[in-house]
Amino acid sequence: MGADINAKLNNNYDRLIAAVLSGDKAGLVKILSSEKSLAGWSDKAGTTLLMIASMASNAEIIDCLINHGAKIDKTDDSGNSALMYAISYSNVQAAAALIKRGASVYLKDRSGLAAAELAELYSQKEIAALIAGKASKTHTPLKPEGGRYICTSEARQTSSFIAGVFSFIITILKYGFVMLLFLIAIGIYVSKNEEALQPYPSRQSAKKSQSAQPKKTPARPAAKKSRLAVNSMIIQYIQNSDVKSAQNLIESGIFDLNAMDSSSMTPLMHSAKKGFTDLVKLLIDKGASMESVDIAGNTALFYAIDGGFTGVVQMLLEKGANHEHSNFSNLKPLIYASKNGNCDIIRLLINRGANVNAETGYRDTALTWAVYNGHYEAVKILIESGADINITTLHGDTPFTLAQKQGHDKIYELLSRAKK
Repeated sequence: MGADINAKLNNNYDRLIAAVLSGDKAGLVKILSSEKSLAGWSDKAGTTLLMIASMASNAEIIDCLINHGAKIDKTDDSGNSALMYAISYSNVQAAAALIKRGASVYLKDRSGLAAAELAELYSQKEIAALIAGKASKTHTPLKPEGGRYICTSEARQTSSFIAGVFSFIITILKYGFVMLLFLIAIGIYVSKNEEALQPYPSRQSAKKSQSAQPKKTPARPAAKKSRLAVNSMIIQYIQNSDVKSAQNLIESGIFDLNAMDSSSMTPLMHSAKKGFTDLVKLLIDKGASMESVDIAGNTALFYAIDGGFTGVVQMLLEKGANHEHSNFSNLKPLIYASKNGNCDIIRLLINRGANVNAETGYRDTALTWAVYNGHYEAVKILIESGADINITTLHGDTPFTLAQKQGHDKIYELLSRAKK
């Protein structure tokens, strides 16, 4: 019973994420209407649906989630709010929708940066203007990191005018005009030096000091981790064979196509390993690199060959995958395929022009590996394609001696006939 409930919940979460990424408001409303608490869903890293919508820059979906109870200022494990996700992904519409619905511009991530500072860090002038506009309406001071509180210009001018008039009257009544002149002189001096005391100088003074002082920016703001969350999400979908959700995420364009996991495997490698031809095509069409390598030097083509996925291998070759790349064990795709004995893939690679006599560092070839592992049909194809049957490895073995040592009598006979 409990397993059924969990399976139903997981299915709902997948449908929710798919609806958010695809902008399917009707589908989203249908799911949330049946279970309103789902609007507050978050993954293990604290990434919420609202954050995903902010990355996808869908203002309508953002409004829908908030209307169904999503907490606008909820943060993930790195202290990022939905607004910070919108800023780090340069999504002005999403930021505008969040600010309009009351998102806090004063929350700080774990790097100690608030929304205004993140907008400056990512050079998001439009979003910075939206943040300043909200502060202006609330007359609330913004406090930059390490600086003083500063109010908006309108609030500052109003308060300064009132204070000035009041001080003027009190000074005349109490001390006379001599003291007034003294205070005016001090005021002029302070006014001239005011910009040096302000954390946000005027444009003119900023230009003057730009060359003198290097801009200080944090080395790794926590907001950058928002990109890692969605990168791990796409890999998780592929590993769980959730092709539809993976497709929606790829189409959204909100993740790094060449993001790597702890083994340096990319989404394309994971898709090739699983044999998902459509995902492989979609990733390549969107710009994923076919030449990225994992910690063993393998490309996506190696993973497709290892899994025996002929369709994926054909797709990669048609898209221009390098069939002469060597991994860190000096194995080329044809040698790898021959080692596994996959005849269809061997033919594909040979037809593409793969070097049938390419050698490893130990002078092993596709033929020696096929012989060693007893792949009769693979040996036959390689011989017919011009494989050297007299090659000698660094261990002193030939295809003949390998066939004898391994007890592959039929392969030995095949080699003998080819020698005549």
